[in-house]
Amino acid sequence: MKTVINSLISFVKKHWAEILVTICILACIITILAYWINFRHEKISNLTANWGTFGDYTGGIMGTIISFFSIVLIYATYKNQVDNSLLQQFETTFFNLLNNQRAILTSLKGEFRQDILLDDSIEANGEDYMVNIGRLINRYFDGGHNYIFTENNIEVKRDSDDILELEQIVNGRYKSVFKGREGELGHYFRHLYHIFKYVHESKITDKKKYIDLIQAQMSDYELYVLLYNSLSDYGKTKFKPMLIEYVFFENVRSRGPLFDKHKRAFFPQIEFKFNAE
Repeated sequence: MKTVINSLISFVKKHWAEILVTICILACIITILAYWINFRHEKISNLTANWGTFGDYTGGIMGTIISFFSIVLIYATYKNQVDNSLLQQFETTFFNLLNNQRAILTSLKGEFRQDILLDDSIEANGEDYMVNIGRLINRYFDGGHNYIFTENNIEVKRDSDDILELEQIVNGRYKSVFKGREGELGHYFRHLYHIFKYVHESKITDKKKYIDLIQAQMSDYELYVLLYNSLSDYGKTKFKPMLIEYVFFENVRSRGPLFDKHKRAFFPQIEFKFNAE
């Protein structure tokens, strides 16, 4: 029953103009038919006064009906023009923000050590910068080995089955990656958050469409790093709820069993398409 009602509502929204015109025509036909039913036994008059009375009847009823539906159609046309104008303004701002986001990505620059025991730093720019951030995150979690490391003089396991402890571990490890890179990563994620916020708080109907466009612009490593950023103190309060609402991480590529464990633990609402074999 609910499906039928939703289908009916969808049909009315799609064909409302045709429905209004049809109702208008039917109303005019009913007006003439009612007159004929009541006076069908009378002969057709030759008097202009009688024809004038008939004109007053049809004009008074049909004219009112046609005027009413004309006003409705004019208003609907005006509203459609306003909506289209607002949509154009929204899309102009949205795509400008999206272009700025890609420009911020291109401007990213930093040095990364390839081996913690050797001084073999390399400089990475743009997308390579985010690739190295992703690799650094993966290295910090070390494939899920369950051994002890020291975090602020406190011994903490690298992995845990307790969600609160795991949240603390993930937050601490990401902060270790973020430290010293606040200028680059902070700028990147603040701007990305405000694009989400702009879409989320807008009055457009198909918000998911534009959120998906954001996702389509991002590489696998950007999605990977964003996921951990949203689990940290930098994004879990404001950013993470929006990412969950729009099922943003469904296409994120697997980086191994540990990463899949984190996905399932922190985003149980999302059905991920890619998991480790």
